[in-house]
Amino acid sequence: MTDANNVISRRHDLDNLRSFLTGLVVVHHTALTYGGFTRGWYYESPLSPSAISPPVLVMVAVNQSYFMGLFFWISGRLSAQSLERSGPSHFAKNKLIRLGIPAVIYTLLVHPITICMVYAGWDLGRIGNVFANYFKPLRAIHGPVWYTALLLVFDLVATGIAQLRYRREGHEADESDAKPALASSYRTLSRWGWLGVAAASFFVRLFYPVGKETSYIITLQPAYVSQYIFAYIIGYLAYFEDESRLVGPFDPAVRPAGVQLGSASEPGQPFQDGESQLVSVNPGRKSRPFLYLAIALTGSIGTLALLALIIRESRTLDTDIDKDRGGWNVAAAMLALWNEYSFVTLGPAIMTCFEAWRDRPTTSWVWKARYSYAAFLLHPPVIVALDMLVDMILVMLGADKWAVSVWLWKAFGPITLTIVIGILGAAASFVVGRWVVDYVPWVKRAV
Repeated sequence: MTDANNVISRRHDLDNLRSFLTGLVVVHHTALTYGGFTRGWYYESPLSPSAISPPVLVMVAVNQSYFMGLFFWISGRLSAQSLERSGPSHFAKNKLIRLGIPAVIYTLLVHPITICMVYAGWDLGRIGNVFANYFKPLRAIHGPVWYTALLLVFDLVATGIAQLRYRREGHEADESDAKPALASSYRTLSRWGWLGVAAASFFVRLFYPVGKETSYIITLQPAYVSQYIFAYIIGYLAYFEDESRLVGPFDPAVRPAGVQLGSASEPGQPFQDGESQLVSVNPGRKSRPFLYLAIALTGSIGTLALLALIIRESRTLDTDIDKDRGGWNVAAAMLALWNEYSFVTLGPAIMTCFEAWRDRPTTSWVWKARYSYAAFLLHPPVIVALDMLVDMILVMLGADKWAVSVWLWKAFGPITLTIVIGILGAAASFVVGRWVVDYVPWVKRAV
């Protein structure tokens, strides 16, 4: 948006959404400590009475269905704008620095240090053994930086495609000729793409069930990668369609052809065109965004509960999850479909809330988007240290006995710890990230 003084402004709602999603990642990983049913996180709490806590499990499932997809949608849109503005060569160089270097440093330094943190006794011999055992079979990027590594792959593929287009057609011809095809592709994907993603996820989960990770190049869960590809592509196309947010298949109408919206801003960069706002045949979603979100959230949790009732037989919850995480069965297919349904309903609702409610600069000293990337990179050791400290205090007070014998604790203890420690851990991660960005040399260039 350009004001009367010809000053270019920026999309604060995307800044604030990135900060929110980063905080949600921290809460999500805290949940894995307290019964979110996953294997491979750095630390498991002795205060979780069993491998899973149903309330925590529901929170983890709902979060997982949309939050990383939103990250990739935002990244795709901002990458399209940055690539068009700076050109393929400069764009690729910048992404190698901002995405590649942090992923490598995290894998070589932060990840093994965080592993060492959970050991009861720290001595040079044990630390040396941990590092030796870690580096000897090292073949992939490890930890949460799978996101930055995978995004780098997407960005480099987009760079290569853009480079080929520019060489074949020239920049001006490409822009004019590609518009109708892009518009048609975007509308089709927005309406029906999620069904194809659900089908692809189901087939991938035959070989890589939810929770199973790859062991080469990038350590990630292939069960969700089809959603990330889809989200990046429609985010990328949304820039050329001037769409302000993720559009789901259940929106009343995709933005009418010919209606122009503003362009998004990449982190630290200004806007260029007009103010970005959703143009829809149903303006009530902008005027009542939290009702829209409540309906979407109720639909996501409600359909998940309905699926649990439909597919549940006479099995334990652990066995249910092991069978339904992936396999040639109806339950696995329904859960793959639910995951994408949740993404295309919750994602647009959350973005609408931020458009309507948080499209202004944050006044908080802590939750600044400038430090969200650093907070994301540094949050694992921060929350592991905080989890261990809180658990040590609670065990001294006898909470490990409550976790086994007190039904109220078993029902609500893990989810309470997840929320409280998760929020504290998110704030601490932003504070540590701020300090690192502001005071450690060279970090500003890469982060």
